[in-house]
Amino acid sequence: MLYLMMVLAFIASIVLTPVVKRIAFRVGAVDRPNYRKVHARIMPRLGGLAIFGVIFNRIFYIKTSRSNF
Repeated sequence: MLYLMMVLAFIASIVLTPVVKRIAFRVGAVDRPNYRKVHARIMPRLGGLAIFGVIFNRIFYIKTSRSNF
């Protein structure tokens, strides 16, 4: 069961990361390159939000569904 939750979390994070990336560009949560930055293109700053949300959701689900975990 735990492996299934891990696989579902992985798939959900892969699916949600591009969605959050588009939202970051829409709301302007981007990092623009300048002389101090390494990247040459505009980079979104909310990419980790999708991964964090999915992992938090899976942990919450496991904790509520199994009382001995």
